[in-house]
Amino acid sequence: FKTPSNAVEISNSNLHGESNGAEFIIISSKDFLDAANRLKNYRESQTVPSISTIVVEVDKIYNEFSGGLPDVSAIRDYIKYANDNWQIRPKYVLLFGKGTYDYKNIEGFGDNFVPTWQSEESLILIYNSDSYTTDDFFARVVGDDSVIDLSIGRIPARSLSEMNNYIDEIIKYEKNSDKGTWRNLITLVSDDGWTSSGDDTSLHTRPNEELSKTFFPQSFDFNKIYLAAYSPVITSGGRRKPEVNEKIISSINEGTVYLNYIGHGNPEVWTHEIVFEKTVSIPRLKNDRLFVLGTFTCDFGYFDIPNYQSGAEQLVLLKDYGAIAAFTSARLVFAGENEGLNKDFIDKLFKSARDTMGLPITLGRGFYLTKLTNYSINDQKYVLLGDPTLRLNIPVLSSAIDSVNGQVLVSDVQIKALSKVKIDGRVVNSDNSTKTDFNGEGILTVFDSERLVPLPEISPNPNNPFTMTVQNSIIFRGRISITNGEFSTEFYVPKDISYENKNGKINLYFFNQQNDGVGFTKNIIVGGTDSSVVNDGKGPEINIFFDDENY
Repeated sequence: FKTPSNAVEISNSNLHGESNGAEFIIISSKDFLDAANRLKNYRESQTVPSISTIVVEVDKIYNEFSGGLPDVSAIRDYIKYANDNWQIRPKYVLLFGKGTYDYKNIEGFGDNFVPTWQSEESLILIYNSDSYTTDDFFARVVGDDSVIDLSIGRIPARSLSEMNNYIDEIIKYEKNSDKGTWRNLITLVSDDGWTSSGDDTSLHTRPNEELSKTFFPQSFDFNKIYLAAYSPVITSGGRRKPEVNEKIISSINEGTVYLNYIGHGNPEVWTHEIVFEKTVSIPRLKNDRLFVLGTFTCDFGYFDIPNYQSGAEQLVLLKDYGAIAAFTSARLVFAGENEGLNKDFIDKLFKSARDTMGLPITLGRGFYLTKLTNYSINDQKYVLLGDPTLRLNIPVLSSAIDSVNGQVLVSDVQIKALSKVKIDGRVVNSDNSTKTDFNGEGILTVFDSERLVPLPEISPNPNNPFTMTVQNSIIFRGRISITNGEFSTEFYVPKDISYENKNGKINLYFFNQQNDGVGFTKNIIVGGTDSSVVNDGKGPEINIFFDDENY
C-alpha cells in the first residue's frame, strides 16, 4: 500500500447550506480572496444598481462537490446547485484567476488558480483545431445541451497585485472615466487580403463594413482602420504596413469605447504585416480611457498556457492602461463562423444596449445573449476576459436635433456653403419630452456627406470596385451650452464642402458631472452655395489652446 506524503486538517464548510443566494458568484483561489471580497464590497455598495454577491473559495467547492479532488466538474456542479436551490438565482459567475491546461502542475508553474475545461482532443495535441478550452462548460447547468444558462467571465490574473490592479481599473472605469466624444467612437480594424499562401480579398474587411452600416447604432462615430486602404512597405522582415501600426496606437491612446479586430492572428500579433505586436505595441499604450476589445481572430486570448500571457490577457491586465475587458478566442477559429458570432455580439451588446433601468446592459449579459444562439465548437472557444457585471461606458441619455434654420427635421433640410446655419434641439426623456432638469454642455459635430473610397488592393478592377464608406469630413465642431434641457447654436458653412447634395450628419455628444448622452440626425443635405452672402472683409477670430481651453 502507498503511504500518504502528508495529511492536513480541513475546516468544515457549508456551501450546501446556502439558500438565500446572490446574483453574482465570484469563484476564487485562496490566493485572491482579499481581492475577491474587495470586488464584492464594491459591487454591493453601488446604489444604481447594487449586485448581491457571494465569494466562494474554489478549494471548498472541491471539498463539498468532488471529495477534495480538483475537478472542473465540481465547479460546474456547484453553480448548478446554486441555480437549482438558491432563492436568488445567480446571473453572473466570475472565475477569479488564471486557469491552465496543466491540471497536475507538471510544468511546476503553479498558476492554475481556477481551472478551465479542456476538450478531449487536448490530451493528444494542444495545437489542433479540435483541441479547445472553454469556460462555457461551467455555465451549462440546465439540460444536457451546449447552450450556456448564465453569464460567465474570467480575470486571468497570476498574482494578488495584478488582481488588485484590475479591480482598481474597474472602479476607475466606472466612476472616474472622463467624459468626451471617445465614448461615442467605435474603432474597426480589418486585415487585408494578403497572406503568405494566398489572398483572402474582402473576407476581413466586408464584415466590419456591414457592422458599421447595420449592426452598430448610427449614433456612433466610426474610426475605420482597414489595412487594404494602406500601402505596403517591403522590409527585411517581410511585408509591413507601418502607418497602420501607428494608427492603431494613436487611436487607442486618444480614446475609443470599443475596438473590433477581424483578421489573422495568434497570441502575439495581428495580421501577417504585424500591425499590432504584444511585445512592441502594448508598452506604447498610454490610454487613460480604457476600451472594450473584440478580437475575431485565432488564439489572441490563449489564456490557458502556463507561465505565459497572451496579447488579450496583457491588454486586460495592463496597469493603468489597455483594455478593461476582451471578448476573444483561446484557440484556432474560422472566419465564416467568426462573422456570425461577431455580428450577434455587436447586435446584442449595442442594439440591446439598455436594461430596465435605462443603463447599458452588462458585458456578461451581452455575452450570454450572444451565446444563446452561437454555441458551435468554434463559438465555445470565445471567452470573456473581464468582469461580466461591467457596463460599457457608452452615452446613456438621448437628445433630439429638432430643427435647422427653423425648419423642423421631418424631412431633409439643405445646408449650403457660406450660409449661416442655426441648429436647435433638446435633451429628451424616453417619451421624447424635454428633460428640463438637465444642465450641462455638449460637443456638436456636423459631418459632410458620406464618401465611397475604393480599395483597389481588394478589387483592382475600376469597373467593379470594393469600397468602404467614410464620413469623417467635419464641416463644424463646437461646444454648446444646454440649459433646462434645451440648446441652440449657429455657425457658418465653409466653402470646402463636397457639393454632392447627399445626406450629411449632425451628431451631439452632451454631458455634465453626472451623466452623458448622444443624439443625431441625417436629415440634412450638404451642397450648393449661398449666393446671397456678401464678403464683409473681416477675418475670423481664432483662439488657440493646448490640450484644454485653460492653457
